[in-house]
Amino acid sequence: MIKKIKCLQCKKELEIDTKARFKRKYCKDCSAKRKKMWDNQWRIIIFDIKEMKRFWRGRLRAELRKLGFVMIQQSVWLSPYACEDLIALLKTDLRVGKEVIYLTTKRFDGDIWLRKHYRLT
Repeated sequence: MIKKIKCLQCKKELEIDTKARFKRKYCKDCSAKRKKMWDNQWRIIIFDIKEMKRFWRGRLRAELRKLGFVMIQQSVWLSPYACEDLIALLKTDLRVGKEVIYLTTKRFDGDIWLRKHYRLT
């Protein structure tokens, strides 16, 4: 079912799917304009999900990609923006709570290319 709402920033009318898990609140133009502030900490997600939960592992990777994470290795993903609450919801929703670890760090070797990727330099 499609529902019409207004963008929270510019009040432009949006059409959203009521069955979608994450519902948009901003139009694409406003989403691109919204600046995220970096607090000089990296967020690292590490997971080890068993083969019998392959579907959930794939879903987790897809959701991390949508959230703007960058894959460092197959089961190591990184983002500069705070998202602990969202990751906690994902862990519960995908039933992978004990297999996923959320870390924060100020610096690590080789973070220069990531600063360039996220335009943080």
